Amino acid sequence: MQFLKCLLVALPFLFVSSFASVEGLFHVETPFSYTKGNKSVTVPAGDYNADLNTRSSSMTLKFKDQAGEKHKIKMEVPRDSVPSRNGSFHYESTQIEQPFDLSGQVTTEEERTPTQSRYESCTYQRPVQVCTIDPYGRRICRVEYRTVYGNHQVLYHYLIARRSTLVTLEGATDRSALGAFTGKQNIENIITEYVGPCN
Repeated sequence: MQFLKCLLVALPFLFVSSFASVEGLFHVETPFSYTKGNKSVTVPAGDYNADLNTRSSSMTLKFKDQAGEKHKIKMEVPRDSVPSRNGSFHYESTQIEQPFDLSGQVTTEEERTPTQSRYESCTYQRPVQVCTIDPYGRRICRVEYRTVYGNHQVLYHYLIARRSTLVTLEGATDRSALGAFTGKQNIENIITEYVGPCN
């Protein structure tokens, strides 16, 4: 079998990029304030549908409160410090440039499906000898390559990752619970194991 190792090596990077945005529920235990530019914005207690966007050096929580006001809480984090698959993290308020601490945990479970087979269309170049007679009666031959359409067998499996994200906001001085975001995301990737000859 011809294993396409490049796809398997690249797989962790696919998960990282796929997990950049997670939808979930943001539960605000008690009203708290965050900094947006030069302003201090207050979030009322309640439950909100939210999006958590994670980048290499920031995490941003977006949601809309009961009054319809849009909130965007941006938290700076050390570059590449948020785990993309499994792990926990904690940042002090001075690190994230907000008046609260940030903690969280990421857990990922993977499931590999059995190997499956299918046939796909393909093309290949077939050499063909083409001969002609020149004005002097000589037979001149040359090789030309023509495109041939065919099919080949492909063996593959699915790798399914189920990722859970928990992010909590805590009081910077008393560690009181301010709010918690919980989100889940499923990522499905097709891993090609073998590609047969085209014929």
